[in-house]
Amino acid sequence: MAGGLAVGTGFCASLSRYIVDTYKGQLADLLVFVPTARLAARLRASLAAEVVGVLPAVLPLKGNGELADLLGIERQTVANAACVRLEICRFLLSEMEDDGDVEGQQAVSGARLWKRVDGLYRLLDRLALHGVSVRALRQSVPDHLTGYWDVQAATLIAVAEHLERWLTKRGETLPGGSDPAVLEEAARILNAPDCQWVPVVAGIVDGTVAARGVAKVAAERGRVVMPKLGPVTAELVARFAQGIGLQDDALVMLGATVAAEVQETVAETEWDEAWLAALGVREALAAGQSRIAVVSPDRALLQRVSRILERWELRVAVSGAQCLDQTPAGRAVLAASSWGMVHGTPAQWLAAMARLVPEEMAGTHDILTALDVVKDCDAWLSHEDWQALIGLMLAESAMPPAPVSDGILLAGPLDARLLDFDCVIAAGAVEGSWPSLSADAWLSEAHLRALGLPDAAHKAMLMGTEFESVVQGGSRHVRVLRARTIGGRDVVRSRFVETLPQLRRDDGLNDVLAALLHEVRAQKSGQVPGVFVPRGDLWPKRWSATLTEALLACPYKAIGERVLRLAEAEPLTPTPDARTAGLLAHRWLERAGKELGALSYETAEQAVSRLLAMAEFEMRHEPAVVRTIWRAKVAKLAPALVDRWLADGRRVHAVEQRLTHAVGPVTMTATLDRVEETAQGRVIIDYKTSTPPSWPKVASGERPQLAIEGWLLQQAADGVAVTGLEYWHLRGYGTDPLGVETAKGKNGVDALLAPVADGVARLVETYPDGADFPAIPDMAGGGLLATGHCERCVLEGVCRRKTIATAPKAKGL
Repeated sequence: MAGGLAVGTGFCASLSRYIVDTYKGQLADLLVFVPTARLAARLRASLAAEVVGVLPAVLPLKGNGELADLLGIERQTVANAACVRLEICRFLLSEMEDDGDVEGQQAVSGARLWKRVDGLYRLLDRLALHGVSVRALRQSVPDHLTGYWDVQAATLIAVAEHLERWLTKRGETLPGGSDPAVLEEAARILNAPDCQWVPVVAGIVDGTVAARGVAKVAAERGRVVMPKLGPVTAELVARFAQGIGLQDDALVMLGATVAAEVQETVAETEWDEAWLAALGVREALAAGQSRIAVVSPDRALLQRVSRILERWELRVAVSGAQCLDQTPAGRAVLAASSWGMVHGTPAQWLAAMARLVPEEMAGTHDILTALDVVKDCDAWLSHEDWQALIGLMLAESAMPPAPVSDGILLAGPLDARLLDFDCVIAAGAVEGSWPSLSADAWLSEAHLRALGLPDAAHKAMLMGTEFESVVQGGSRHVRVLRARTIGGRDVVRSRFVETLPQLRRDDGLNDVLAALLHEVRAQKSGQVPGVFVPRGDLWPKRWSATLTEALLACPYKAIGERVLRLAEAEPLTPTPDARTAGLLAHRWLERAGKELGALSYETAEQAVSRLLAMAEFEMRHEPAVVRTIWRAKVAKLAPALVDRWLADGRRVHAVEQRLTHAVGPVTMTATLDRVEETAQGRVIIDYKTSTPPSWPKVASGERPQLAIEGWLLQQAADGVAVTGLEYWHLRGYGTDPLGVETAKGKNGVDALLAPVADGVARLVETYPDGADFPAIPDMAGGGLLATGHCERCVLEGVCRRKTIATAPKAKGL
């Protein structure tokens, strides 16, 4: 049927034409099932453009409320996902308390516990979707099968049995369990002799047992329409047709035209790939194309593309919606969940959050209302547990789609399945992503097959048909993107790319990217063209301790942050970042050190009161969410600080003391937060609002800031020894709001300060005026890539150092 179609005609357009031509007088009685809600909306729009009058009912083939309402099917009460997770968590913790060990897996808490809880919930919900009961779970796995089952069967079965009893008592079912019941009833209704509906199942190449039941009825009383795309889809169609006993005369194959142009573009890194995808969107817009899609199974890649497009005032949300955990109010709620109590029930946590989160922030009330579903649960949660739970809840709840530029879609393969576009960019086309290669966390491949669940090979085929529907589904212009390296590791081309007809290589966008982001220069001094090579004469002649630490980490990062002053765009949320928190705390304690340094107050209560007043003064210009969170922190920090100062009994020598010392052509500088004096010498205190670095990292030179400050004080102390280095961790929550960590033992003061002078001198000599910096990082001891410096840099996506370091030719440069 595709022979007479114009270029750019996809499955949806072909299906719309087929329905109109075949069922002209029966459109009002037609019930069309398609794979996704997005395809259903597109098909309705296509039919509305061709039909005047009543349109057929078009629904995704799921047991959704719309289908139940249409056919008058009573739905079961669905359990809230968060409540189910809480009950799984409560059961696991009770089992650990009773046994002291669950299948050899003890002392599990926090993020690890909730990863297990979420994995169990998703598996049990998937079993319910496929109609696998606990009894069937036990009986369907032969005794001789081995793998994960031997280790985790007892835990899985125990949780499944408990959850089955718990749901029965509440009269509820898992979300996945409601679908089969509705679809089974729908199949019975549609197969009744007096049913007036004419069912058509279109574009479904796989499905649960219940979904296949509806397709079987459609084959007998209506039609089953399949997409004709590539070899992977053809094999899935054959399996599906065989599974429902489909005869050839009941199967209709609709093809889509192959794109006039199918191009492959290879990027050096995943960061370049995001830029190339964004440039492809901009190029399509400039060419007047109105429907453009970037499709990838890698959501992080799509989010990078979204941020790049925003620089060009093209605001496009991934999948057209924003989950609550990514909204300003959602981030504020997640931030507030870290402070306050150590343990509590969900009701107690909700009450604490209601006090901490500013009510005036738009969207906060809706989020707190959504979280109320768990207030009656009696689970006892730590603050880590609570934050993990609400993170899962908010990540599963989507806000209405944000305003987006007309015609641009950033979506996963399932969202874009069987849709056609003027231009489609299939990004992330590498093995491990398309298809993804991940094992089930609880069941082995043999167990999955025994239970009739999709195994890894079947999942790969499903991703293959999604790939074929994206790149062979009727779009006029198709561009396939992939990276050579991801996270510094080489990756290989997706197996599905090999099947594409008329594929040709095109690097035009790479040239545009080079011109946009880099100064393309002739090869000079052995450097690769397009690589920014900073020279020593760019550096200031005054090196602070933090600049020195940045130089040791990566000179490229140091020049980006400290010299060029590059910074990320202002966040959409007003929640405090680490820098905001640090500046606020340092202003507060600088004022406190100057006013209360001589311990001249009469009582500790007076000192605490004065500290609280100083904090209010420093917070007066901060956003409401900052004031709310830090009031709670300060209320605990103030008495803890006073108690510590009184216990130490040390005299304050200086607050925010500035030091300088010449090392060759460079002047080293530092500002010390607080210096106290004892009979033996001076103690340097460094305040940290985030977790302080470990002393081994200070000793190794990875985080040497405090050691450099101690050495500089030693040079300026006129014979007075530096006898102490301390980090004061300003937590502001829990039973230990102030943590004090002192350098001692093998990482004592002398051991930390001894190597600094020689190390600083060698570092200064490394970057003389006019000399090029080395293009290749020193990879000994882990290097930049292993320590993650390249992942946390403001030059992300711009600097080429990581690319050069990981390229095969790097050693020869």
